[in-house]
Amino acid sequence: MTHAPAHGVHRWKIAHLIATSFYGGLEKQIIGHLRLLDPAKFEGTVFSFIEDRKTNEFLAEAEEAGIPNAGIPMRGPLDIRSWQALRKSIQSRGIDLLCVHGYKSTVMGAWLRHTLRVPTLAFSRGYTRENIKVAFYQYLDRIALGKVDGVICVSEGQRRRLEGLNVRARRLWVVHNAVHTPDVLPDAGPIRSQVLNKFDLPDEAVLCITAGRMSPEKGHADLIQAIALMGDKAQKCRFLFCGEGPCRL
Repeated sequence: MTHAPAHGVHRWKIAHLIATSFYGGLEKQIIGHLRLLDPAKFEGTVFSFIEDRKTNEFLAEAEEAGIPNAGIPMRGPLDIRSWQALRKSIQSRGIDLLCVHGYKSTVMGAWLRHTLRVPTLAFSRGYTRENIKVAFYQYLDRIALGKVDGVICVSEGQRRRLEGLNVRARRLWVVHNAVHTPDVLPDAGPIRSQVLNKFDLPDEAVLCITAGRMSPEKGHADLIQAIALMGDKAQKCRFLFCGEGPCRL
């Protein structure tokens, strides 16, 4: 249920911009944040780019959650027409604060901040450097981070990394990721049984599960090295790696 704002109280219009077409951890975080905003004080909006006319799961989830949203057609990494469409949409909606996620959004956000004078915050989660193309885009991201009003890092390590890369951000904050947990946790017994049956594992197995994108920055190689150091202690353990990405065999 929504509540009308008190008479004379300004509702801050906050927009999140991200280049994505699927609904993963980061996207869930954005939707969860906007759903928890006080509707009497804030109004949240999400923008995302539509590439090759693909279905956008993120925008579909925002629509399902009742969050205002808009898809911006994009035909290339630096499409001037997409910037113009985004600029027009931000102006027409009277956005007070723009939050950008990822290099495409950060570059666009830095440009919009310069032309529209809309306060802009960038979120910095880390760099993968999967290939030369990605490394170049991340180089552009670091330049753009110095052009916005502030940068929110998800860890102290990332903040130090940006400083080490000479990112001249106006302000740097650290805000750790959080997770909403229920007051009463569900019984894990049935779930454990399903996993054991699915992978034909013995009942006495100690399950060690890692779930996340399989890319270098997630540290799967470090985990494998740690398993090797366990020696005989690892014999009763079964290690399950869950996820997709360039490191998946």
